[in-house]
Amino acid sequence: MAAYEAYTLGDLQTQLAQRADGSPFWTSDESTDAINEALLMWNALTGFWKDTVEVLTTPNNWDYQLSASLVFGSRVEFNNKPLAQASLGDMDYGHPGWQGQTTADGGSVPNTPRNWLPLSIDMIAIWPADAAGSNILKIDGVSATPQLNYIDDYINIGAEELSAILGYALHVMALKEGGARFEGTKGYLQDFLKAAAEENDQLTMSSAFRNFIGTDMNRQTRPVSNNTAVKQFNQDQS
Repeated sequence: MAAYEAYTLGDLQTQLAQRADGSPFWTSDESTDAINEALLMWNALTGFWKDTVEVLTTPNNWDYQLSASLVFGSRVEFNNKPLAQASLGDMDYGHPGWQGQTTADGGSVPNTPRNWLPLSIDMIAIWPADAAGSNILKIDGVSATPQLNYIDDYINIGAEELSAILGYALHVMALKEGGARFEGTKGYLQDFLKAAAEENDQLTMSSAFRNFIGTDMNRQTRPVSNNTAVKQFNQDQS
């Protein structure tokens, strides 16, 4: 993995201008907006910027708001022991009334939290709720995307990732031009999406994503069996 470097907003704007042969067709504000949009898209597709936060449990509480530094939790530990991830459907079906169950209930309810589940982009739940409280939940998740507003604001990122991000930003700005200039930047969009898929291989499990970036186009050229024709052939042979 290439080493990360610090790049300021000014650096990114300069590199964008170089991609336009030193003759940008945009304003400074437009390039700032396009760069920030590209950063948001990159983080949304890859979860590139990550952080870890710790919160203390409160007695009998089952839902927890994430801090502003995280926009979604992807791994949760309770006193350094990982909790299994579940869904709202899993809990409602498998443990009816789970929101009211605590570690002090006994019986079939565990005496320590076992599961966590996402409730929204910035809220999680645990089951069962910690009856005692003052224990540590450690949440690893995707942090808010850095936004560059001033010329000296910066991000730490690798050169390959940055190249894809700048390509996307150039494609965004070419939209206002339309025509041949916009068509000429579509390759940057493809490169951006492919780079995102390399960063987050779970994207390639989505047929919609694969079709969008063109990796499934060859399927459209393959002959497929016509079920009606096959049935008719079988009837004719019988």
